[in-house]
Amino acid sequence: EKTKYGEDKKNRRKFFEDVYQLDLLRSKVMNFLLETEKWDFFMIHFTMLDRVQHWYWKFMDKSHPRYEQNECSNYIERTYQLMDKIFSEALQRIPKNSTILIMSDHGFGVYIKDINVNMWLKKEGYLFFKEKNIGLLKRFFKKINFSPNKIINLVFYFRFGFLLKSLSKKTIHKITNQFTINYEDIDYSKSKAYSYGHYGPIYINKDLIKNKNEYEELRNEIIKKLRLIKDPVYNERLINEVWKKEELYRGQKLDMMPDIIPIMQNFSFGASSILTFMSDKVFSDPITYKTAEHRIEGIFAICGPNIKKGINRTIDITDILPTLLYIIDSKIPTDTDGKILNSIFLKNPKLDKPKEIYYDVEKEKLKNIIQNLNI
Repeated sequence: EKTKYGEDKKNRRKFFEDVYQLDLLRSKVMNFLLETEKWDFFMIHFTMLDRVQHWYWKFMDKSHPRYEQNECSNYIERTYQLMDKIFSEALQRIPKNSTILIMSDHGFGVYIKDINVNMWLKKEGYLFFKEKNIGLLKRFFKKINFSPNKIINLVFYFRFGFLLKSLSKKTIHKITNQFTINYEDIDYSKSKAYSYGHYGPIYINKDLIKNKNEYEELRNEIIKKLRLIKDPVYNERLINEVWKKEELYRGQKLDMMPDIIPIMQNFSFGASSILTFMSDKVFSDPITYKTAEHRIEGIFAICGPNIKKGINRTIDITDILPTLLYIIDSKIPTDTDGKILNSIFLKNPKLDKPKEIYYDVEKEKLKNIIQNLNI
């Protein structure tokens, strides 16, 4: 995409045209490869549905708090129609005995506001700033409440959004850190918790925790307070789900995972993963103008010579990988999350013994190659 979405009429139309043409180009490349190459496994990812739904949802959904009917109101429908056409053309080029799988890694729904979880933690007394070591420029911008949110709004207001498209997330982060509050300005000698990540996960500062009991007491205290937060639009409870990390994750990297993982009204509210303190307020308007966000529910459809017809059931996304590896007769790591979807096959998978952990074999090969380099 060459255009950054903006709220003016020209940018709205141009952004849609860009993402539309990009997936048209992808479909042409796909059809060419399907016709000219010999392949055992073929995969392609289309991004248009994601982009269009993120930014044009409010023009389609009358229940959205910022619903607006205009020339963009049929963009999402047009996008699905294009995907139907692309898929139909692909089917004409795929061998009849192929197993075909369509999936999304998420669904979509209304997005209402950004939430600055770190500002909430500060107000609740869990997070503190360094008062003495903050630079003069940052102090000035902090005093006049000149936050990243206001900077981005000014950029779009004066139609300089195209400049953001040319900058990486890392560069944007580096620039804003020069004159706005960021993680380097947190006083970790006092702060017991901080948030980092797109949906507001919270990390406990274990350097300040004496033992496991204190850790659990702090987590439970924060979770209890999180459940009391009301949203500023509907005045309803903000947090509809909240987990401790061990309830979602397992394995050797468990300690690296966030200690508290909240879901805010089914992802209708979220946080920025790029800008640390995007606003001086707890709630603010979306910094990128998006009006829809991901949902846990996605799409999974499959057909083929060994696939049953007419099955309608709920599956877990982690089941897709082992099922796919089984279909293409590839090795399935024994520590893979999920399981093979046995019930979708006409002939049940033969699972007499666990398959070899392929990456351990590859790791050993790589080790031998490095040793033979004589560096």
